[in-house]
Amino acid sequence: MKLVEQARANPLMSVMTTFILVVATITGTLTATGQIDALIMTETEHDADFIPLSESVSGITAWNQCARLERKLDTLDDRIWKMQQAGATADSIRDVERDMAKVQSEFDALDCVLVLAK
Repeated sequence: MKLVEQARANPLMSVMTTFILVVATITGTLTATGQIDALIMTETEHDADFIPLSESVSGITAWNQCARLERKLDTLDDRIWKMQQAGATADSIRDVERDMAKVQSEFDALDCVLVLAK
């Protein structure tokens, strides 16, 4: 309580204490405002941060899908070869070839040759 008593008794001490209190309040307000501003993301900052990320994720998704289709084509090709070696009927081989044609058309529609070349 001595500081409060001295501030009341001495006008210069009272002015200094008030000045320090005002400066501390202003500094605290400015610091808090800066911290809040740093937390708020503008649309430009959002786009700069997330558009490249979403494009990267889309590229990875496309690559994964094309890689899966390529593996499926290889599996179907191996299946046809095994069926031919085992002497399977032409109808059963045609069924697998039809499945292979569907997968190949999906592979071509997604431009997987270009996607997998990246």
